[in-house]
Amino acid sequence: MEFTVLITLYINDKPEWFSEALYSITHLQSLQPTEVVLVCDGDISKENELIVSEYEGDERVNLKVYRLKENVGQGKALNYGLNKCSYEYVARMDSDDISSANRFEEQVTFLYENPDIDILSSTIREFNGEGAFALRSLPVYHEEIMKFAQRRSPVNHGCCIYKKSKVIKLGGYSELVQVQDWKLWVDMLLDGCRFHNLPAIHMDVRMNEGYSRKTGFSYLKEEAYLQTYFYRKGFIGLNNYLLNIVVRSLGRVFPRVLIELVYKRLYRGS
Repeated sequence: MEFTVLITLYINDKPEWFSEALYSITHLQSLQPTEVVLVCDGDISKENELIVSEYEGDERVNLKVYRLKENVGQGKALNYGLNKCSYEYVARMDSDDISSANRFEEQVTFLYENPDIDILSSTIREFNGEGAFALRSLPVYHEEIMKFAQRRSPVNHGCCIYKKSKVIKLGGYSELVQVQDWKLWVDMLLDGCRFHNLPAIHMDVRMNEGYSRKTGFSYLKEEAYLQTYFYRKGFIGLNNYLLNIVVRSLGRVFPRVLIELVYKRLYRGS
């Protein structure tokens, strides 16, 4: 099965992390991607330019690089990249994470054997400078995923593979900055797309920025918009709507230390 890996890169991405991420989806994989589409979201650092040039010259990697004149945000950059992907199956990858060596082999094999599945993701392992500290495991089967999606994002975005046509049909990623992926997954569920999550750990995800990136008024505003959108679409009822607003709002205004404690011990599996 032929497939594309889609990545975006911007000015603040650390070269050492980007290099490790790129290496993990090319040279380390037991099943190589047919192509890698890299969208440079505005200017990138000189160090990252050198890494891109090195991979462009590597015959073992079919890297296609597209450059946007200015930074437009990940959602728009992903939409641009989606239209450059040559194949129906598109695997996502972030520029600072690490895919396991068997990720693509196991995910693509599952999709080949289950062509009715429109989007597939796997368990991720979160880590920082002190090492791994949590897993984000998700419900495996579609019916469980549908219920889970009413409270939390049902897909590990950076570790998923989906059918390009299904995402483009729904308009791709929204202009939301923080919760764009959750909205897309719900739109796909409402459109009848079939979901599945593998229990295998297929990615190590960096959390070096801590949890501060999940707080603040902008995030709170997007959360409120998203829950209202779900309610108006009929995806959640009034009780879930109110509960989600309260719980997720409190999570954005609590002190950072408390957020980290709750996140590590309750929000993630161990």
